[in-house]
Amino acid sequence: NISVPVNMGQKGLDNTLKVRGDFRSEPIYKAFGEVQSAHSQITTALKQNSPAGDLAGATKLMKILDPGSVVRESELGMAMAASGLMDRVQNYASMVISGQELTPTQRTDFQSLSDALMNESAKQYGAKRDEYKGIAERNGLNVEDILGPEPKTKKPADTQKQIVKTGMYQ
Repeated sequence: NISVPVNMGQKGLDNTLKVRGDFRSEPIYKAFGEVQSAHSQITTALKQNSPAGDLAGATKLMKILDPGSVVRESELGMAMAASGLMDRVQNYASMVISGQELTPTQRTDFQSLSDALMNESAKQYGAKRDEYKGIAERNGLNVEDILGPEPKTKKPADTQKQIVKTGMYQ
């Protein structure tokens, strides 16, 4: 009998690429990438301290909540008012849409909600990543070749402190 290792040579490469493709085809993989991008854009937009930055940040926040949708101004206000998670920011929607600037506290509320949503997405992504990490390790495949580097995100405790500090979710 000839033994062919599943983790070496061409067979190892084929298996690595197969598992990598399976991981990247998971819905959470794409969703996490979209949330990560939107979160970064929200942070950048809110730092502008301008009505345009506020509108961009608020619109991107809505994209995190529903990444597949097209956010229109009227939907922004309705979506903010409809979600229990956004009690603190629902009153800001009309201000943002009318071009008024948010206060520093209101911007902090937007950022805190964005951080909390980012961390929830990261938690779901991490669970799926761990599942595939186990497959790779059990089969002697290179974890980083399959999954890429560990994503850099804020720890949930950092966001929780921010939420308590701003009074959200109390």
